[in-house]
Amino acid sequence: MNATLIVTLVVAVVGVFAGSGFWHLIESRLNKKDECRSTENDALMGLLHDRIYEICEKALRRDPRKIYISEFDNLEHLANPYFNMGGNGTGRMLYEEVKKLPKDTGDPLEQMFESYINHESEGK
Repeated sequence: MNATLIVTLVVAVVGVFAGSGFWHLIESRLNKKDECRSTENDALMGLLHDRIYEICEKALRRDPRKIYISEFDNLEHLANPYFNMGGNGTGRMLYEEVKKLPKDTGDPLEQMFESYINHESEGK
């Protein structure tokens, strides 16, 4: 191959990669991914907050005020990532109030699963 042709090809390839249009394209794609991640993060934070709020509100409105162990376990599974992601405010306030409530094992759902588990183990 002719040396001039090789130099021309190398300069053309470098020009394509060094051109501002190419780097602008790369940067815009990276920014779009960051925006998408940000939107997903906001949506996830909203869902976590909603579930935390719902569980806490249910326990705080219950008469007498208490939280079932299964509810509290579920609440902790939601609250830990929520707080690690920066969630604060009403979510944390409600969580702290619910942590003070007495824990109860009398959840009808827990009882249903307990009877199912006991029934299954008797059959074996």
